[in-house]
Amino acid sequence: MTSGGPGEDTALIAYRITTEAFTNLNVGYASALAMLLFVVMAIFSWLNIRVMNKFDS
Repeated sequence: MTSGGPGEDTALIAYRITTEAFTNLNVGYASALAMLLFVVMAIFSWLNIRVMNKFDS
């Protein structure tokens, strides 16, 4: 695995969370990143449900 290309420019957030938690042992920072990811995904899911309900009507 390339670890996100040169300088981790293309690393995914899930890879960053895992690296921070288990390699760097920054569990608090990894937890904050995971919560941020959860909030962003919840917002996108809510928007998707709203848009799909408009098309359903």
